[in-house]
Amino acid sequence: MTEKELNQLHWINKEIGVLKKQKEELESQSYCKGQEITGMPFGSGTTDKVGNRAIAIQEINELYEIKLKELYVVRGRIERYINTVEGAELRLILRLRCINNLSWEQIAIETGYERTTVSKKYRNHFK
Repeated sequence: MTEKELNQLHWINKEIGVLKKQKEELESQSYCKGQEITGMPFGSGTTDKVGNRAIAIQEINELYEIKLKELYVVRGRIERYINTVEGAELRLILRLRCINNLSWEQIAIETGYERTTVSKKYRNHFK
């Protein structure tokens, strides 16, 4: 497995975060709109704002569910790969970086090494 494949979990988590934020924004919008008085005539529109918003929320929910399923598949593949790596120390570094999405500083604190040491061990694994 390549470094790029291991990083997919990070980007899928980012996508899920964006979808969740969009969903929350759509759900929090008010359905009531104040009347606008402009003095100009206007026609009555036939758009269904509530229906359109419900469709948008449903589409976001479906995308969210698809991304969650993708996350579980990719995470399982990465977990299986990490379990095949020799050396508990390297497995821990890979798990903290790829599964837990920790920074090099956070991994250094967890392992008791310097930040540069853990990043070198990680990079050397892929050479």
